[in-house]
Amino acid sequence: MIKELLLAVLLGALLGLGATGGYYTLRNNQSKAIDSNNPSVLSETSPESHNGDESQTNTTDLQETTSSHSLTVTSPENETLFDTPVAEIKGTTTPHSTIIVQSPTKSYTAQADKMGNFSVAKVELEGGINLIQVSSIDPNDNQADTELLLTYSSAKI
Repeated sequence: MIKELLLAVLLGALLGLGATGGYYTLRNNQSKAIDSNNPSVLSETSPESHNGDESQTNTTDLQETTSSHSLTVTSPENETLFDTPVAEIKGTTTPHSTIIVQSPTKSYTAQADKMGNFSVAKVELEGGINLIQVSSIDPNDNQADTELLLTYSSAKI
């Protein structure tokens, strides 16, 4: 009885590790393939004639379109120590963007004003180090992300 149980646990562990390793290898290979196929410049040629015998070429620079959308967190600074379990995240981004703040316990949304300023009050922190992810999605669906490490401690220093 114990031999069968031990054999079942061992086989289950081997199958689990094999499946996990296969999945990890597949994901790694897919991400490498996507990275190698990601061009930085996309060109599109249009055969339209201009003044009868000239052809016009339109070029779109992908890096330029994604870099026009920015996100800057102005408060708090990265690696700030808090003595209260809440923080207020302030910053600037593209006007009228949607802001998403993810803390270890909750997700919060806000909207940037017409100047691009935003504020998300009462972001809950857990005791210890908190990884806060801030994302901004502009009206054209461009996304910018940043991360903050905020530490909450109630210990008296």
